[in-house]
Amino acid sequence: MKQIASIKVFSKIEIFIFIMLLALLAIFLFPRQKISYLLRSGNDNPDIGLSRAYIKSLLRIEKKPELMLLLIENDMKTGNYEEALSLINELEKMDNIPKKKILYMKLKIYETQYFSKNSKKSKL
Repeated sequence: MKQIASIKVFSKIEIFIFIMLLALLAIFLFPRQKISYLLRSGNDNPDIGLSRAYIKSLLRIEKKPELMLLLIENDMKTGNYEEALSLINELEKMDNIPKKKILYMKLKIYETQYFSKNSKKSKL
């Protein structure tokens, strides 16, 4: 049997320090407030799927009503009405929420679903 020589290039402490520096660099370059601001300001965002993934990961950290509303709006734009309604139901259980906006969103979803079903029936 041949013995394989193993060489330690970096110690565990050096690797840990490198990872911590990368994490700190990421925090300074992209703080959470800036990301959520960019997501809110991008109304004409062409990549809704990517922004949806960012919003979902931010919601795992902290459930903010503003981010939930933004996710609902993204779901409505993409036609994912079932997910939007489940998020609205979850949002209604929270305190300090804009009730008029939630009712308006529900109305838009139900209205869109109603007219899409009617247009499908009329085409048949």
